[in-house]
Amino acid sequence: DPSNIMYAGGLNGGVWKLDLNVSNNWVNLNTDVTFAFLGVTDIVVDPNNSSYIYVATGYGSLSAGIYRTIDGGANWATINTNLPNVFPGSFAIDNLLIPSDPTDNSTMFAATSFGIFKLTDPNGRQSTTPQWTQVFPTTGNEYMSSMTFEPNSTSTIYASGADVIKSTDGGATWSSIAIPGSGMDLTGTPSNPTPAFGPFEFIGRIVISIAADNSYLYANIVNLSSLPPYAWNTNRYSHFYRFDISTNTWEAKTPVPEAYNLSTSPDRMPLIVD
Repeated sequence: DPSNIMYAGGLNGGVWKLDLNVSNNWVNLNTDVTFAFLGVTDIVVDPNNSSYIYVATGYGSLSAGIYRTIDGGANWATINTNLPNVFPGSFAIDNLLIPSDPTDNSTMFAATSFGIFKLTDPNGRQSTTPQWTQVFPTTGNEYMSSMTFEPNSTSTIYASGADVIKSTDGGATWSSIAIPGSGMDLTGTPSNPTPAFGPFEFIGRIVISIAADNSYLYANIVNLSSLPPYAWNTNRYSHFYRFDISTNTWEAKTPVPEAYNLSTSPDRMPLIVD
Protein backbone atom coordinates (compact mmCIF):
# COMPACT_ATOMS: atom_id res chain seq x y z
CA ASP A 1 0.00 0.00 0.00
CA PRO A 2 1.52 3.44 -0.95
CA SER A 3 0.38 4.80 2.42
CA ASN A 4 3.08 2.78 4.28
CA ILE A 5 0.69 -0.02 5.19
CA MET A 6 1.61 -3.66 4.61
CA TYR A 7 -0.34 -6.90 5.03
CA ALA A 8 1.05 -10.40 5.55
CA GLY A 9 -0.54 -13.83 5.61
CA GLY A 10 0.73 -17.07 7.10
CA LEU A 11 0.88 -20.25 5.05
CA ASN A 12 -0.37 -22.07 8.14
CA GLY A 13 -2.92 -19.41 8.98
CA GLY A 14 -3.31 -15.80 10.07
CA VAL A 15 -3.36 -12.24 8.69
CA TRP A 16 -1.35 -9.32 10.06
CA LYS A 17 -1.09 -5.58 9.35
CA LEU A 18 1.88 -3.24 9.65
CA ASP A 19 1.10 0.49 9.64
CA LEU A 20 4.40 2.37 9.58
CA ASN A 21 2.51 5.61 10.12
CA VAL A 22 1.69 4.36 13.62
CA SER A 23 4.47 2.00 14.72
CA ASN A 24 6.87 -0.72 13.64
CA ASN A 25 4.72 -3.43 15.21
CA TRP A 26 2.52 -5.92 13.38
CA VAL A 27 -1.14 -6.11 14.42
CA ASN A 28 -3.05 -9.39 14.33
CA LEU A 29 -6.19 -9.15 12.15
CA ASN A 30 -7.55 -12.60 12.95
CA THR A 31 -10.90 -11.22 14.03
CA ASP A 32 -12.56 -14.11 12.19
CA VAL A 33 -12.18 -17.24 14.29
CA THR A 34 -11.16 -19.38 11.31
CA PHE A 35 -8.37 -17.09 10.07
CA ALA A 36 -5.83 -18.53 12.48
CA PHE A 37 -6.25 -21.98 10.90
CA LEU A 38 -6.48 -21.13 7.20
CA GLY A 39 -3.47 -21.13 4.91
CA VAL A 40 -3.29 -17.65 3.35
CA THR A 41 -2.00 -17.78 -0.22
CA ASP A 42 -2.57 -14.22 -1.44
CA ILE A 43 -3.61 -10.77 -0.21
CA VAL A 44 -4.75 -8.02 -2.56
CA VAL A 45 -5.60 -4.43 -1.65
CA ASP A 46 -8.19 -2.86 -3.92
CA PRO A 47 -6.32 -0.17 -5.93
CA ASN A 48 -9.42 2.04 -5.95
CA ASN A 49 -10.30 1.71 -2.26
CA SER A 50 -7.60 0.65 0.22
CA SER A 51 -10.22 -0.22 2.86
CA TYR A 52 -11.24 -3.17 0.66
CA ILE A 53 -8.81 -6.07 1.07
CA TYR A 54 -9.17 -9.59 -0.31
CA VAL A 55 -7.55 -12.73 1.12
CA ALA A 56 -7.23 -16.08 -0.67
CA THR A 57 -7.12 -19.24 1.42
CA GLY A 58 -6.54 -22.93 0.94
CA TYR A 59 -2.94 -24.14 0.81
CA GLY A 60 -1.71 -26.47 3.54
CA SER A 61 -5.09 -26.38 5.26
CA LEU A 62 -8.79 -26.32 4.52
CA SER A 63 -9.97 -23.47 2.34
CA ALA A 64 -12.72 -21.08 3.31
CA GLY A 65 -12.56 -19.44 -0.10
CA ILE A 66 -12.03 -15.69 -0.41
CA TYR A 67 -12.37 -13.30 2.50
CA ARG A 68 -13.07 -9.58 2.11
CA THR A 69 -12.85 -6.68 4.52
CA ILE A 70 -14.40 -3.30 3.71
CA ASP A 71 -12.97 -1.54 6.77
CA GLY A 72 -9.24 -2.10 6.51
CA GLY A 73 -9.19 -5.44 8.33
CA ALA A 74 -11.42 -4.77 11.33
CA ASN A 75 -14.07 -7.21 10.09
CA TRP A 76 -14.04 -10.01 7.51
CA ALA A 77 -16.62 -11.99 5.56
CA THR A 78 -16.37 -14.57 2.78
CA ILE A 79 -17.40 -13.73 -0.80
CA ASN A 80 -17.81 -17.21 -2.29
CA THR A 81 -21.04 -17.07 -4.27
CA ASN A 82 -20.75 -19.52 -7.21
CA LEU A 83 -17.30 -20.75 -6.20
CA PRO A 84 -17.01 -24.54 -5.78
CA ASN A 85 -17.74 -26.11 -2.41
CA VAL A 86 -14.64 -24.92 -0.54
CA PHE A 87 -14.81 -27.02 2.60
CA PRO A 88 -13.95 -30.64 1.67
CA GLY A 89 -10.24 -29.77 1.54
CA SER A 90 -9.87 -30.35 -2.20
CA PHE A 91 -10.23 -26.67 -3.11
CA ALA A 92 -7.46 -24.08 -3.01
CA ILE A 93 -7.03 -20.49 -4.20
CA ASP A 94 -3.49 -19.50 -5.15
CA ASN A 95 -3.71 -16.03 -6.67
CA LEU A 96 -6.02 -13.00 -6.89
CA LEU A 97 -5.74 -10.35 -9.59
CA ILE A 98 -7.29 -6.86 -9.80
CA PRO A 99 -6.57 -4.42 -12.65
CA SER A 100 -4.94 -1.09 -11.85
CA ASP A 101 -7.69 0.93 -13.48
CA PRO A 102 -9.34 3.82 -11.60
CA THR A 103 -12.49 3.40 -13.70
CA ASP A 104 -12.85 -0.33 -13.06
CA ASN A 105 -14.45 -1.23 -9.75
CA SER A 106 -15.84 -4.54 -10.98
CA THR A 107 -13.12 -6.86 -12.24
CA MET A 108 -11.24 -9.43 -10.18
CA PHE A 109 -9.85 -12.85 -11.05
CA ALA A 110 -9.09 -15.85 -8.84
CA ALA A 111 -6.70 -18.64 -9.83
CA THR A 112 -7.96 -21.77 -8.08
CA SER A 113 -7.50 -25.54 -8.05
CA PHE A 114 -10.63 -25.75 -10.22
CA GLY A 115 -9.64 -23.10 -12.77
CA ILE A 116 -9.90 -19.33 -13.21
CA PHE A 117 -12.93 -17.49 -11.85
CA LYS A 118 -13.93 -13.93 -12.65
CA LEU A 119 -16.01 -11.56 -10.57
CA THR A 120 -18.97 -10.66 -12.75
CA ASP A 121 -21.32 -8.99 -10.33
CA PRO A 122 -22.98 -5.91 -11.92
CA ASN A 123 -22.36 -3.98 -8.71
CA GLY A 124 -18.67 -4.75 -8.80
CA ARG A 125 -16.23 -5.52 -6.03
CA GLN A 126 -18.26 -3.43 -3.58
CA SER A 127 -21.32 -5.63 -4.04
CA THR A 128 -22.84 -7.13 -0.89
CA THR A 129 -22.71 -10.60 -2.46
CA PRO A 130 -20.24 -10.61 -5.39
CA GLN A 131 -20.93 -13.28 -8.00
CA TRP A 132 -18.16 -15.47 -9.51
CA THR A 133 -18.13 -17.17 -12.93
CA GLN A 134 -15.63 -19.78 -14.11
CA VAL A 135 -13.90 -18.53 -17.27
CA PHE A 136 -11.24 -21.26 -17.64
CA PRO A 137 -11.47 -24.07 -18.47
CA THR A 138 -14.87 -23.98 -20.12
CA THR A 139 -15.46 -27.62 -19.13
CA GLY A 140 -13.93 -29.62 -16.30
CA ASN A 141 -11.30 -28.38 -13.88
CA GLU A 142 -7.63 -27.42 -14.06
CA TYR A 143 -5.30 -26.26 -11.28
CA MET A 144 -4.23 -22.65 -11.93
CA SER A 145 -1.49 -21.07 -9.84
CA SER A 146 -0.66 -17.54 -11.03
CA MET A 147 -1.89 -14.68 -13.22
CA THR A 148 -0.61 -11.33 -14.41
CA PHE A 149 -1.90 -8.49 -16.56
CA GLU A 150 0.13 -7.26 -19.48
CA PRO A 151 1.56 -3.88 -18.37
CA ASN A 152 -0.73 -0.96 -19.24
CA SER A 153 -3.53 -3.33 -20.23
CA THR A 154 -6.63 -4.58 -18.47
CA SER A 155 -7.71 -6.94 -21.25
CA THR A 156 -4.55 -9.00 -21.87
CA ILE A 157 -3.89 -11.54 -19.14
CA TYR A 158 -1.38 -14.36 -18.77
CA ALA A 159 -2.06 -17.30 -16.46
CA SER A 160 -0.31 -20.51 -15.52
CA GLY A 161 -0.97 -23.84 -13.89
CA ALA A 162 0.10 -26.91 -15.82
CA ASP A 163 0.26 -24.75 -18.96
CA VAL A 164 0.82 -21.07 -19.78
CA ILE A 165 -2.23 -19.44 -21.32
CA LYS A 166 -3.18 -16.00 -22.59
CA SER A 167 -6.40 -14.00 -22.93
CA THR A 168 -6.70 -10.83 -24.98
CA ASP A 169 -10.38 -10.17 -24.25
CA GLY A 170 -10.47 -9.75 -20.49
CA GLY A 171 -10.66 -13.43 -19.68
CA ALA A 172 -13.53 -14.38 -21.99
CA THR A 173 -11.37 -16.76 -24.04
CA TRP A 174 -7.94 -18.33 -23.48
CA SER A 175 -5.29 -20.06 -25.58
CA SER A 176 -1.97 -21.73 -24.81
CA ILE A 177 1.28 -19.93 -25.65
CA ALA A 178 3.38 -23.06 -24.97
CA ILE A 179 2.67 -24.77 -28.26
CA PRO A 180 4.66 -26.76 -30.86
CA GLY A 181 7.31 -24.55 -32.48
CA SER A 182 7.32 -21.98 -29.66
CA GLY A 183 10.38 -23.37 -27.88
CA MET A 184 8.42 -24.90 -24.99
CA ASP A 185 5.75 -27.37 -26.06
CA LEU A 186 3.46 -28.26 -23.17
CA THR A 187 1.01 -30.28 -25.27
CA GLY A 188 -0.60 -32.98 -23.17
CA THR A 189 -0.67 -31.22 -19.83
CA PRO A 190 -1.61 -31.86 -17.13
CA SER A 191 -2.18 -35.63 -17.27
CA ASN A 192 0.67 -36.63 -19.62
CA PRO A 193 4.41 -35.97 -19.95
CA THR A 194 5.08 -33.02 -22.27
CA PRO A 195 7.24 -32.80 -25.41
CA ALA A 196 9.22 -29.99 -23.76
CA PHE A 197 10.61 -32.13 -20.94
CA GLY A 198 10.49 -35.73 -22.13
CA PRO A 199 8.61 -38.87 -21.04
CA PHE A 200 9.58 -38.86 -17.35
CA GLU A 201 8.41 -35.40 -16.23
CA PHE A 202 4.88 -34.30 -15.42
CA ILE A 203 4.14 -30.61 -14.96
CA GLY A 204 3.85 -29.93 -11.25
CA ARG A 205 3.43 -26.19 -11.11
CA ILE A 206 4.27 -23.10 -13.17
CA VAL A 207 4.57 -19.60 -11.70
CA ILE A 208 4.85 -16.60 -14.04
CA SER A 209 5.77 -12.91 -13.92
CA ILE A 210 6.04 -10.25 -16.61
CA ALA A 211 8.60 -7.50 -17.18
CA ALA A 212 7.37 -3.96 -16.60
CA ASP A 213 8.36 -2.96 -20.14
CA ASN A 214 6.25 -5.81 -21.57
CA SER A 215 9.26 -7.40 -23.25
CA TYR A 216 9.39 -10.82 -21.59
CA LEU A 217 7.26 -13.21 -19.57
CA TYR A 218 9.16 -15.47 -17.18
CA ALA A 219 8.10 -18.93 -16.03
CA ASN A 220 9.46 -20.91 -13.08
CA ILE A 221 8.57 -24.57 -13.59
CA VAL A 222 8.79 -27.45 -11.15
CA ASN A 223 8.03 -30.89 -12.59
CA LEU A 224 7.52 -34.26 -10.91
CA SER A 225 8.30 -37.82 -11.92
CA SER A 226 4.72 -39.02 -11.38
CA LEU A 227 1.15 -37.89 -11.13
CA PRO A 228 -0.49 -37.47 -7.71
CA PRO A 229 -0.67 -38.98 -5.17
CA TYR A 230 3.07 -38.46 -4.82
CA ALA A 231 5.32 -41.04 -3.17
CA TRP A 232 8.27 -40.33 -0.88
CA ASN A 233 10.67 -41.04 -3.75
CA THR A 234 8.96 -38.80 -6.34
CA ASN A 235 11.67 -36.81 -8.14
CA ARG A 236 11.47 -33.07 -8.80
CA TYR A 237 12.94 -31.19 -11.75
CA SER A 238 13.37 -27.42 -12.03
CA HIS A 239 13.21 -25.36 -15.23
CA PHE A 240 13.20 -21.64 -15.93
CA TYR A 241 12.00 -20.19 -19.24
CA ARG A 242 11.71 -16.73 -20.80
CA PHE A 243 8.98 -15.90 -23.31
CA ASP A 244 9.70 -13.17 -25.87
CA ILE A 245 6.37 -11.41 -26.27
CA SER A 246 7.37 -9.81 -29.58
CA THR A 247 8.22 -13.14 -31.25
CA ASN A 248 6.01 -15.54 -29.24
CA THR A 249 8.97 -17.82 -28.51
CA TRP A 250 10.36 -19.44 -25.36
CA GLU A 251 14.01 -19.77 -24.37
CA ALA A 252 15.37 -21.98 -21.58
CA LYS A 253 17.40 -20.18 -18.91
CA THR A 254 19.31 -21.29 -15.81
CA PRO A 255 16.73 -22.89 -13.48
CA VAL A 256 15.99 -21.68 -9.98
CA PRO A 257 18.03 -23.88 -7.58
CA GLU A 258 16.14 -26.48 -5.58
CA ALA A 259 15.73 -25.43 -1.97
CA TYR A 260 15.08 -28.59 0.00
CA ASN A 261 16.34 -26.91 3.17
CA LEU A 262 13.65 -24.22 2.96
CA SER A 263 10.15 -24.56 4.29
CA THR A 264 8.87 -23.13 1.01
CA SER A 265 9.86 -25.13 -2.06
CA PRO A 266 10.73 -23.42 -5.38
CA ASP A 267 7.31 -24.13 -6.84
CA ARG A 268 5.69 -22.10 -4.06
CA MET A 269 8.03 -19.10 -4.25
CA PRO A 270 6.51 -15.99 -5.86
CA LEU A 271 8.22 -14.80 -9.02
CA ILE A 272 8.77 -11.05 -9.30
CA VAL A 273 10.34 -9.22 -12.25
CA ASP A 274 11.50 -5.62 -11.89
